[in-house]
Amino acid sequence: MPKISTYQTVTPQGDDTIIISQANGSPTDATKNITVNSLTSLVQEEAGMLYVDTEISSAELLSINSNGIELVPQPTNGDIVFIKNILAKYTFGTTPYTRNGNTNFTLPAFYFIDNVYSSVSGSQNISLTWDESRNTISAIFGNAQIPTVPSSIKLTGSNVIGGDGTLKVRTYYGVIPSTF
Repeated sequence: MPKISTYQTVTPQGDDTIIISQANGSPTDATKNITVNSLTSLVQEEAGMLYVDTEISSAELLSINSNGIELVPQPTNGDIVFIKNILAKYTFGTTPYTRNGNTNFTLPAFYFIDNVYSSVSGSQNISLTWDESRNTISAIFGNAQIPTVPSSIKLTGSNVIGGDGTLKVRTYYGVIPSTF
């Protein structure tokens, strides 16, 4: 095997493999491999930087009242997820959305327990505002209450009509383990 310094430097891909040595395992100093994605997830979780990106189509926005859009799924292991921050980027199509005749409105993100709205949990609003560039970024910072039971986080709304743009939402969230 050549010297490690002779290998070219590359930009890692998520499914690339990294070789590690488990110091206190059995057998001692066992060599293992992990992926870049698994290492990234571990670091994000340990640092409290968990997030999920959700691409929302025009059809999904138009049916948001009846369907809602899940931003963070409800854990099945008893853990509790809570909103830390939400960023949203709207990309205008050709026609603005309206609600109750207004082109400026908010879409709330709520906690849901087994797909049922949890009224005790508070919400965070994604503000959709149509400006001259027709592209907006909204930032919503924490302060949502933390639910006391496992729940999902869904984006909801009512009477959104007409438009054809898309929305990309990044939801930063925390996890309280069921063992806490």
